[in-house]
Amino acid sequence: AEGYRIGTLCLIDEAPRQLNERELSRLRDLADAVQSEIETQHQQRRADALGILTQITSQADIEPESALRQALTLGCQYLDMPFGIISRIEGEDYCVQLQVSPPDTLHDHQHFPLGETYCSLALEHDTVLSIAHMAQSQYSGHPCYQSFGLESYVGVSIVVQGERYGTLNFSSPDEHAARYFDQAEIEFVELLGQWVSSTLQRWQLDQNLKSQQQLSRIIAAAQAQFIEKTDRREAFDGLLSEILSLTDSEYGFIGEVLHTSEGAPYLKTYAITNIAWNQETRDFYAANAPQGMEFYNLKSLFGAALVSGEPVIANDPCHDSRRGGLPEGHPPLNAFLGIPIYHSDKLVAMLGIANRPVGYDSELIDFLSPLRVTIGQLIVAAQLQQRHQEDQLELMRLSRVASQTTNGVIITDIEGRIEWVNEGFTRLTGYTADEIHGHKPGKLLQGPDTDPATVAQIHSALSRGEGFEADLVNYTQNGRPYWVRIQCSPLHDETGKLQGFMAIESDVTQERDDAERVRASERRLASVIEGTNIGTWEWNVQTGETLFNERWAEIVGYSLDELAPISIQTWMDLVHPEDLQRSGNLLEQHFAGEIEFYDCMARMRHKAGHWVWVHDRGRLVSRTAEGAPLLMSGTHADITEQKQAEIALQGSEARLRGLFELSPLGIALN
Repeated sequence: AEGYRIGTLCLIDEAPRQLNERELSRLRDLADAVQSEIETQHQQRRADALGILTQITSQADIEPESALRQALTLGCQYLDMPFGIISRIEGEDYCVQLQVSPPDTLHDHQHFPLGETYCSLALEHDTVLSIAHMAQSQYSGHPCYQSFGLESYVGVSIVVQGERYGTLNFSSPDEHAARYFDQAEIEFVELLGQWVSSTLQRWQLDQNLKSQQQLSRIIAAAQAQFIEKTDRREAFDGLLSEILSLTDSEYGFIGEVLHTSEGAPYLKTYAITNIAWNQETRDFYAANAPQGMEFYNLKSLFGAALVSGEPVIANDPCHDSRRGGLPEGHPPLNAFLGIPIYHSDKLVAMLGIANRPVGYDSELIDFLSPLRVTIGQLIVAAQLQQRHQEDQLELMRLSRVASQTTNGVIITDIEGRIEWVNEGFTRLTGYTADEIHGHKPGKLLQGPDTDPATVAQIHSALSRGEGFEADLVNYTQNGRPYWVRIQCSPLHDETGKLQGFMAIESDVTQERDDAERVRASERRLASVIEGTNIGTWEWNVQTGETLFNERWAEIVGYSLDELAPISIQTWMDLVHPEDLQRSGNLLEQHFAGEIEFYDCMARMRHKAGHWVWVHDRGRLVSRTAEGAPLLMSGTHADITEQKQAEIALQGSEARLRGLFELSPLGIALN
């Protein structure tokens, strides 16, 4: 059907002869029958591909990484190729993001130069690149073939959020069995690539959203700790622990940058991970960590950051020219990131973290930018705290630190009237302290899109003298709406009597926008199946309610409005009586776990009165708490033409048997 010549049908005799026109016609009939059988096999390949894609896209109940790896496994099985890879490509670096492969061959996060991979070729194509026999192709001189000897390859570019991400590819050391990739295989890789792109985008947006939420929480918590606690080192220890968790790093430090009498910079820690490895270092840590440990050696990775004032990334410290060496027994240093921290263009501190499994990059530095600003502000605030008298320390901790935080800080009296706000609140809302003093925040900041139910919950908590955390829409002085997260705590005097409230407000508009992009990505993921021109359905086994798309209805000649609402009984009324029993048996076997998928071909009555053949494939995606079947979903494909071809072929085979019995010739199929 794709126009390839794939072989011949030959008749062989022992004596010379000429076939007459009738015999030549019979020979053509025989060839047509063979060709029809081959086309039927191709149709089956397409049906198999559709079944696998349905299995992949129906896995909404597992997390993205597992779903992607299982998709690679199913792709390898369908294409009969041992290597399946989702790659991440940045510049000329090729990273194996996820893979399935034979043991002791590939592993996740393995790196190669892009030019030494076949994917460098795939990126040059707008569609799927397929090479069935590399040795006989124009790419036989490619470095990847010279190094790894992979004879067959099929791959397609992956685009995530409008930018090139990498490739989805499958390969094998053996040439393709059919000597070319057929249309079903090409379509399979193309559709799977679309699903992988959507899943990666959803996964990436979800990870970014979670990281942004965690970053916002860390910043708000750090600011609150500095306002509430007198021991700044305790607050810095908590902050460092949160940073290590956020970046998946093993150990690190936060330190203040000071200078010797000669003007040389050195580091004094506010927080440092305990990595003592013997009794001597354990004693040293116990004696010095509470007061701050000092480091003067500038011929080191952290020293390079202090001297240059620029971030230092060392993902291979053992071979980095800036390394200073490690004492004997020191825990391994596999990767290091040193970030100088500035406040008002002055180098005031440094953050150092180590041993992130995937290494460090400039993207992480950019992501941590708000945290760097906060650390700089807190370091300066800590320095200011030290310069004031003991009797002013409590007041200065509140006013100096809170006024420099990036978030808004409000202190109210017991009635909720504003007594003090910081500069962060002014930047967030546009209102100065004088303009808003004595007012209740809600009177000025709430508007038409502010959720009344959330406001009612806030008032209820305040009336009970309790704190709260809530997200709602506020409005700036010039009327611009923004989403704000409010974390409010009650303030008590020494006797425990309620004196008022303190609230920290964070602008979470970007976070809400990211969440909406995640939901949009999920809608695009659903549209991948819609784009295949295949009917889809979802059946609540308990209620009988059935949902389906427009293509499902079109196959039987109806519109959605004509059928909706539809019950399972309406669906069954459309099925040919001779096929109902078989369909029911298959459902019972699937519910009992005897077969993995419900897979049934049946006739359904078209609105015009004739019968159409359909192929239904579905899977039980959830059960009730008692284990009873609850929800099924699947696909619905029109296979009428395929079944008609099979029926025609059966008639042709009957005629052929008659020809074989009458013919004196020996017949061979090649």
